Formats: sequence, C-alpha cells, structure tokens
Amino acid sequence: GTLAQPLCTINKGITLLQPGNSLLVRRGTYPSFSVSKSGVAGNPITISGYDNEMPLINGGQGIELKGTSYINLKGFEVTGAAGNWAGGINVVETSTARPLYNLIEGNKVHDNTFVNMSGIKISEGSYNKVLHNEVYNNYFVGIRIAGVSSVITDNEIGFNTVYNHTLAGVDSDGIGLYGETVARTYIHDNIVHDNSDDGIDTWDSSNNII
Repeated sequence: GTLAQPLCTINKGITLLQPGNSLLVRRGTYPSFSVSKSGVAGNPITISGYDNEMPLINGGQGIELKGTSYINLKGFEVTGAAGNWAGGINVVETSTARPLYNLIEGNKVHDNTFVNMSGIKISEGSYNKVLHNEVYNNYFVGIRIAGVSSVITDNEIGFNTVYNHTLAGVDSDGIGLYGETVARTYIHDNIVHDNSDDGIDTWDSSNNII
C-alpha cells in the first residue's frame, strides 16, 4: 500500500510483511488481528500507528502475536477483547515456536473486561520487552507474564502506567509474574496504582530485579 492508496485491511498488510518491513496503520477502528510471522535479529517487523496516530482495535481477540519473534508492536489502542485467560495484547507460543525478542511499546490497553482477561499477557516467551504502555481497567491483571512448561526468562517491563484492575478482586494485580518457570524479569520505572490486589506480584517466580 501507499499513503494515497492504502491497503484495505491490516490482515492484508500482514500477509505481505517480510523481515525488516513496517506496516503503518492509519487512525480508525479495526477488528482484531493475529500475527504469526517473525522478523530476524537486526531486521524486526514493525506494526505501528502511522505518524503518531493511534488505531483502535475494538473487540474480538484483540491483538495476538502467536509464536513470533522480533516483532515491534507500537501505538495501538486495544479495548473490548474477549478470550479465555488471554490479554488485549496476547503474546503466546505455538506448537512449534516460542515468542522471543518482541517489543510491545506505546500502546493503550484498557477495558478488556471479559472474565480473566489481562491487559498485556506474555505466555511461555523470553527476552520480550513491554515498555511505555498505558494499561488500565482490564478484568484480571494489567501486565502478566506466566508459564507452565517452558523456562521464561529475561523479559523486561518498564516505564508503564498500570492502574484500576479490580474486577477479579483479590486476584487483580497491576503487574504479575506467575509460575516456577518465570525467572529474571526486570521490572523498572513503572507507575502502578489502584489495583485491588498487589501492585507487583512475583508469585512463585525467581531472581527478578524490581
């Protein structure tokens, strides 16, 4: 696509992406979308709002990065997503790939109030960065890193504002690290307030720096 003749859908743009490419999305309201392509070291794939515009992803599954690596996701507003133990921005493994070295930056993720929905969730992935996001009014946890089977290490959560997670009551944390396989998460320079349980919960994880 071009600025004068853009592609009609985000999904069409995703089909064309190769390592080193960028997909720029204009302001507007779009359905949920999923990314399963990956960039490579030194040549990530960037999916972002165009020129500081903030596209709105409303409903559906929100934004999913499925088994991706080296994806930079920037400048989206995500609300009204629904899924089972998912997130408005959901970074998950597949049967063949774990999510590694992704960057989730400068997004606004809010009011994803389906039961057990978090704002931003990373499952079974390492070396991912969650930076400069505003995350609020989601059902369960604002920013959640969790795992069961794989070792999940060296993720970074920094410069985020995370607040008003209350709907799950005593389980509503601002930032949550859950599980024995989660280790060495670096949490720094966040503002976390008015969540109904813990501001930062490191339940059963280890060797974190806060």
